[in-house]
Amino acid sequence: MKKRIITLLTIATLTLTSCTSKRNNIIISGHFYGLSLENKEISCAFFIEQISEYTFLNANGKNVIRDAINDKCYSLEFYVNLSENDVKQVDFLNLRDAYNNASGTPISYVDDNNYWLTPFTSENNETLPVSRCYYSVNINIGDFKLSAYLHFMDD
Repeated sequence: MKKRIITLLTIATLTLTSCTSKRNNIIISGHFYGLSLENKEISCAFFIEQISEYTFLNANGKNVIRDAINDKCYSLEFYVNLSENDVKQVDFLNLRDAYNNASGTPISYVDDNNYWLTPFTSENNETLPVSRCYYSVNINIGDFKLSAYLHFMDD
């Protein structure tokens, strides 16, 4: 009897862990906009475009990302609007999987500057329509800190 209970518990545990081990939230192309969580007067614009492997390699890690799930390559342009006349471009350098392919973890990316990028493009292992997708960005540049959620915007 004990052996059957242990076997059933083992099967149940394996079933539950296999459901949570799949990583999701792929990178998607589009234009995304948001406001700083710390200061609503600071806005952000994020442009993502799929690119070729050749273009990705020639960028030498600057403002590009290889999706850790589907292996597609993308270029990134990220702008912070500090005021009407003060727009800064933020460069991502060598973005990589922040959790080193750890199964069961949500995908997030971190770069050489410790800037974080997290896509939210699926829910319950189903890809969301582009209109409901968003990204989280966390950037620290000296005294300037930015945390923002960037939502898809139609052009």
